Amino acid sequence: MGAVNLDARIPETALILLIIGAALTLGIVGYSAGLTRRRSLLGASVLVFVLAAVLTLVVDLDRPRDGFLQVSQQPLIDLQDQIGAPPS
Repeated sequence: MGAVNLDARIPETALILLIIGAALTLGIVGYSAGLTRRRSLLGASVLVFVLAAVLTLVVDLDRPRDGFLQVSQQPLIDLQDQIGAPPS
């Protein structure tokens, strides 16, 4: 069985930018609701749910052996065995 590189992760900067973008989006929606003095509870709830789902999915897919979605690494290990070990 070959070794699989688990160090290939999403850069921390990208995750921080995703979180900042989500926070700014929610802030702008709240600010807009304050300016119009109307708020759509359904629209805001859907937006919060979708942003949370996207962030959770990105972080979860970045860690294939942990979390909600667990992806088998066996196809990659089999491919590496077929190709051969990378040169050192």
